[in-house]
Amino acid sequence: MPRKQKDGLYQRSGSPYWWASWIGADGERHRQSTKIRVDRAGAQQEADALLSKWKYEAHQQRVWGKPQEKQKHALKDVLDAYMAAKGYVQSFGRSRAAYIVRHVMEAFDGRMIEDIHPSEIRAYRRRRRESVGASTVNKETGLISAACNYCRNELDWDIPNPAHRQKEQEPRGRTRWAERSQIERLIAVADRNKRAPWIGDHIRLSVFTGLRAGDVSALTWDRVDMQRCLLRIPSRQNRKMKEDRIVPLNDEAMKAIRGRKAFRDRNCPESPWVFCNWKGERIKDMKRAFNTAIREAGIEDFRRHDARHTFASYLLNADVPMEVLSKAMGHSDINTTQRYAHLRPTAVQEAVNRLSAQNSHTGESNHD
Repeated sequence: MPRKQKDGLYQRSGSPYWWASWIGADGERHRQSTKIRVDRAGAQQEADALLSKWKYEAHQQRVWGKPQEKQKHALKDVLDAYMAAKGYVQSFGRSRAAYIVRHVMEAFDGRMIEDIHPSEIRAYRRRRRESVGASTVNKETGLISAACNYCRNELDWDIPNPAHRQKEQEPRGRTRWAERSQIERLIAVADRNKRAPWIGDHIRLSVFTGLRAGDVSALTWDRVDMQRCLLRIPSRQNRKMKEDRIVPLNDEAMKAIRGRKAFRDRNCPESPWVFCNWKGERIKDMKRAFNTAIREAGIEDFRRHDARHTFASYLLNADVPMEVLSKAMGHSDINTTQRYAHLRPTAVQEAVNRLSAQNSHTGESNHD
């Protein structure tokens, strides 16, 4: 939609709010979001009243020189605008997003973003670091920063960003992987779980594709090509991916897919979810069943994401080049893949040995 060239309300593409256009005290045309949602009851009348107020204030300033009060924005409105537009809940999951927002709002509830000083953000970070790690605090203050930037750049809100560049260096993440014998034992135990008959296939698919746990649980049948043994993971499903990902399936992964299809055909043939319960509903959280299998298999310190690390270790020890591993893991930057290099500790020794073997054939001529 073209920009509004006359006074009045209008709707802006991609924005859930009414926008207003009017001539300010400086004689220039002003366009600003009212922060009043279009779909709210009586929203247009409320937005029109706000526009009338802005026009009257502009008239007062222009005719009588009365300074115009700068509009302030509640932090909650800033966060709501960003989360509604950017799908923050979908990116992190409902419970995780609620956790992040809850701690931010407990500290700054009712505050205007214009009144929050960067020193207050630093003090918040120090308090939170007494109980949680740097990664969690970075997500919390990062949400404030991202929301402010969105409202400034996309909604033209004249607001500061008190959380700008307030990020702590995070420690390198753990990289735990399991031996093949451990994985075989884990899957065997999981397959015997009658209360959660899907957990064995979940582990099997995670280990032999390297998919993240969330990507596995979100799989739908329209993204499965059983004839070509492929999966498609759309980029919108995971904020870490820049484009759709095509995942090849080996025999073990296909065993998991066939197991889920047989379950669906018997219990809920209309369900769109690959991992569903007897009612055809998506199984979002498999943590309890996974932890039970880990405990019964006698494996210590092994989390669901470690299945992805295990996949990486299998490929590295099969002499798969780092570039191919990066593609298989769905990494957009090969530097991210480099963290797995230590999973094959013999690689450097093998390279040195090959160099030594080459020199043994040419050594005499080199010393003549």
